[in-house]
Amino acid sequence: IGNMPDALMNIAAELENFQKIKGKVKGAMTYPIVLIVFALGAVAVLLVKVVPTFVGLFAGHELPQITQWMLQASDFMQRYWWLIVLLVWGSFVSVQMLYKYFLPFKIVVDTTMLKIPVVKWVIKTFYLYRFSKLLADFYKAWVNPVVALEQMSAIFENYLYKKKAMDIRTDLEAWFGFADSMEWSDLFDPILVQIVLVGERTGNIDEVLLKMASFYDGALENQIKALMSLIEPILMGFVAVLVGWIVASIFLPMADLVNTIDAK
Repeated sequence: IGNMPDALMNIAAELENFQKIKGKVKGAMTYPIVLIVFALGAVAVLLVKVVPTFVGLFAGHELPQITQWMLQASDFMQRYWWLIVLLVWGSFVSVQMLYKYFLPFKIVVDTTMLKIPVVKWVIKTFYLYRFSKLLADFYKAWVNPVVALEQMSAIFENYLYKKKAMDIRTDLEAWFGFADSMEWSDLFDPILVQIVLVGERTGNIDEVLLKMASFYDGALENQIKALMSLIEPILMGFVAVLVGWIVASIFLPMADLVNTIDAK
């Protein structure tokens, strides 16, 4: 229709902003992943090197149950470390392959992620931003809404939003409006549904969608910060439990030995 420069500029701006959002999400997830890796590495070193050496000093004494469990775990890691590495690597690859090529697994994962507190708001806000921005750009490029929704379904990675885009497309072909198809879905905010309804009635749906996209873009950053503020104390508690378990397995034999000496 002769607006190729404007369309390309919109695409470039959207791709740039999308990469920024992905960078924020990756940056938010880098800290917990690094913390977990270092914590598990430290625990492995303690189990393999420190615990057996230290507990060996108490040979001939009855060890507490927690210490016996730690020794069994240490022995298992020394004997079958290759199996643990293989299982971790295999699990990681298997999850990726199943999510990509096995639809029932993808549906379960996407549905579960949208039920986890805080996480679901990050995912939902991200897709509400993408829905609003992409649909507005397609409207501005004078693309037929039915074709636009088909393209958006191909772009979306989450199965539920992918399917919903196709459901809306089907409803539009049956002469329903956007708001009619979106109204009863938990995937959309009521405010977005009302804004879309107003846009349909006034004929400026592209403008109101752009405003909502800007709103969700700002809200997404706040949701990511909220997710990080929740993840950090959970991870700290996880690390504290691991370290406390190992410390208890080391110092309980010492306490029993001291009590035995005192009794004598």
